[in-house]
Order: sequence, then structure tokens, then C-alpha cells
Amino acid sequence: MSNIKLIKVIMIFVAIVVSTVVVSACGKKSDTASGSESKEQSRTDSASSGAISVEIPPMSSNGVMYGIIIDASEKSMILQSDMGTTVKFGLNKDIDITGAKEGIATGAAVRVEYEGEFNGNSSKKVKIKKITDSEKLPNLDKSALAAAGAIILAIESKDQSTLARLCEYPLVFDTGKERRIGSVQDFISIKKSEVFTKRLVSSVSRTNLFVTNAYSDGFLLGLSEPNIVVNSTKNGYLITGFHYK
Repeated sequence: MSNIKLIKVIMIFVAIVVSTVVVSACGKKSDTASGSESKEQSRTDSASSGAISVEIPPMSSNGVMYGIIIDASEKSMILQSDMGTTVKFGLNKDIDITGAKEGIATGAAVRVEYEGEFNGNSSKKVKIKKITDSEKLPNLDKSALAAAGAIILAIESKDQSTLARLCEYPLVFDTGKERRIGSVQDFISIKKSEVFTKRLVSSVSRTNLFVTNAYSDGFLLGLSEPNIVVNSTKNGYLITGFHYK
């Protein structure tokens, strides 16, 4: 009887061991499957995020700013930076511009070395030390950049008369219901609040001109929507459409 009892004990022990191994194996398989699903979900999330790999220009940092000159005079220049900000700098004869082949010219892409600190977009406490050509070039040509700069300045200052003269007519004015504007005077007669909506001003003024892409006969100004359509015409680059929706 004792032998029979011993055999039963051994059989029970073996059964317990086998059961433990099976459960352990199943657990490992489940963990592996879970890991695979996690990776696949990660890939799916990445694919559905809409992220696009793009080449970006050198980024402005403390003491250095990259941008497109959108206005210039003997005493100052206005830069549309690669951070989507518009900054006015004072100029003087002590600034080293030997590395800027065209000098301080509208439409030029430049690298600005400075000292001091900005207060928002104010550069009153900033002094330029050196201006050189940017090592990264924008996608638009110089005349397109100059036109883009003039439009940005008119939008930011809400100068409807100047903006009207930067358009080609008839002009598409689409606020959800498309209409055609026939002349400068017709454009000026539109309510200012209808032209310079907060969303349009924000979208256009925050444009990074380094990454604004050209298409067959022009380009778009604006982060997404609203935006402004600019085309190459016999009179240069002019606005052919405003799209608010």
C-alpha cells in the first residue's frame, strides 16, 4: 500500500509541474503577443499622426537669428524670422556685413548675429554684430520673397490701401461664399474687419518664408487656412485670392 501511495504522490507532483510549465509558457506567449500589438499600434499611431519628415532651415537661437529681409533702409531693416516672427533691427556703420554678398537687400536670406535680449518682438535692447548670407536657402526666389514680405507687412499693419495695390483684379475673395472683387476701390470698400480677420492676420504674419513652397506660377502665404494666393503676373507677384475657409 505504501508503494501505491508513493506512486500516487509522484504522479500528483508530476502533474503539478507539467501544469506550471504550460501556464508559464502561455504567459510568455501572451506577453510576446501583447508586445507585438503594442509595436503595431505604435506604428499605426505614427502613420495616422500625419507627421511628415521635412528639411528645415537652421533655427534661430540665443545670439543668432535667421530670416528673410522684408524691408530695409539705411537705418533699419525688418526681418521675417524662421520662427515666424517679424522683427525690426536698427542698423549702423559698425555692423560687419562683409559676409552678405548683396548687402542689406529686400528678399535676401540672412544670418544675424546679435547681442542683448528681446522683449517680445522688440529689439530696442539688441545690437547687431554681424550679418551674413544664410547657409540655408529658401524655396522662393528673391522677387517672390520681396512680394511676400510686402504682403506680410500690409497684413500686420492692417493697411488696406497698400494691400489693395498688391492684388491683381478680378480678385477671388472667398469667405465661404466666393465673390469677385473688380478693382482697387472695390477692395478698399470691403469692411476692414472682413479683410483682416484675426485668423488671417495670425496665419499670414507667422509664415516661415524659408519653408514656403513655390508651385507652378506662385505660392501660398499662411500656415494653413486662412491663406492668401499669390501668383506670378505680367506685373510681378500679386495676390489673386483670399481664402478664409
